[in-house]
Amino acid sequence: EIAEVTGVQTCALPISEAGVAAAGVTAEPVAVRVLSSIESTSQAQELMLQRQWSSGEAYPSEFPYHSRAIMLLQKVGGLEVNFFTMYTQEYGASCPQPNTRRVYISYVDSVKYFESSPSGHRSTVYHSMLVAYLQWTRMLGFKHVHIWVEPPKMGDEYIFFARSDQQRKPMKREKLREWYRKMLDKAKDKGIVDHYCSMHEHYVGLKSVSEIPLFHGDQWEITVPSLLGIDQDDPNAIDPKKVDPKKLLRMDAKDVVQKAQQEMQHLKRHFLVVVLTDPDEAPKKDEDPVISIDLTDTRQNFLGQCQHQHWQFNTLRHAQYSTDRKSVV
Repeated sequence: EIAEVTGVQTCALPISEAGVAAAGVTAEPVAVRVLSSIESTSQAQELMLQRQWSSGEAYPSEFPYHSRAIMLLQKVGGLEVNFFTMYTQEYGASCPQPNTRRVYISYVDSVKYFESSPSGHRSTVYHSMLVAYLQWTRMLGFKHVHIWVEPPKMGDEYIFFARSDQQRKPMKREKLREWYRKMLDKAKDKGIVDHYCSMHEHYVGLKSVSEIPLFHGDQWEITVPSLLGIDQDDPNAIDPKKVDPKKLLRMDAKDVVQKAQQEMQHLKRHFLVVVLTDPDEAPKKDEDPVISIDLTDTRQNFLGQCQHQHWQFNTLRHAQYSTDRKSVV
């Protein structure tokens, strides 16, 4: 299957079997596989580099992070099926502020092929995966986890290509947010999460937009620079490299901070900020090997290749075929 040709190992992120059993669920074993584990870098926006921290320290030019893709598979009818995949970005202790020791869960996607007895426990295994991941990042010394709460719109696909019409019904954002809240409450009960809240609540004392972490591909990566004077989504906007820095607003300017807080208030249902409890011992070192292949290194590559090769997930048979392809490299 895809996991074999990537050279991936099964896996440093075990799902708690006890947690699943406690729910009275029995099922075929679930394989947890890391499809991609690579070092990457997010470049700072030009407008951010032209501004200065209020302390006079230059804004970081780049933010190194560890990109990871994780898949859940289960044998159904004797063949493995990929039924859950997520992409994350891990900004470690060596990454400059404001991204230091922060994790961004950028994409989570699933298809309805997990089988259990009794049925209807897909969220049980999904939540177990996410709680285990939060525990693992906590053990590595991460302090905050940022979650983008945005279900795909009708016709959009995040990771899985050509899901069935039954699975294409859009989920309401509030329903997805409540789904994440239930998962985080389980993590709180286990002592993994200290608390969680919206960005608006987390940054209530914001003094400069330089305090807002900017993750690769995140909405704030575009929003924050636009608050400084130029809308980078506007095709008629002035080239930031040609702008007189004196005409740009300061990152700690009162009206810039106010606009940022207003935007956080407007998007308070779109993002969750999770504060992890301090680990019980010194942070562990991530010793996972580098796993890199064009197919799985980015969500865009994975979805694009599935579209090109017609690796579909609209039926169980198609999902088995797509998961089991040996020609992906």
